[in-house]
Amino acid sequence: RYPIGVDIETDRKISSKLAKKVFTEKENQSLPDQENSQYVSSFLRIWTQKESYTKALGIGYQGQWDSIETSDSIAPWRWKTITHRDFICSACYQQTDVLEIHPLITLKDLILFYQD
Repeated sequence: RYPIGVDIETDRKISSKLAKKVFTEKENQSLPDQENSQYVSSFLRIWTQKESYTKALGIGYQGQWDSIETSDSIAPWRWKTITHRDFICSACYQQTDVLEIHPLITLKDLILFYQD
């Protein structure tokens, strides 16, 4: 078996103070200005990647997110992130040579499920 972590978030107002608290310096530098229309989606992309990673590890949010860098892959971990309407979903999984993923449900289907 291979662990996987998934996080789904919906578009909402977000304080830049939170990013400064839980994102690395590199991640904060990658965010557009808070007034930019892409700020929330950029924030949530990083947030869902961090949360899906900690879920895959089985540790969840423990307040140490500023030490987890998501702008690069953390070998052997990879992320798949999609946006659908007001939702952003990230799945974190281990990349291995022997792992072949045959999805029974797509990330888009998962978002649609939570949207209802």
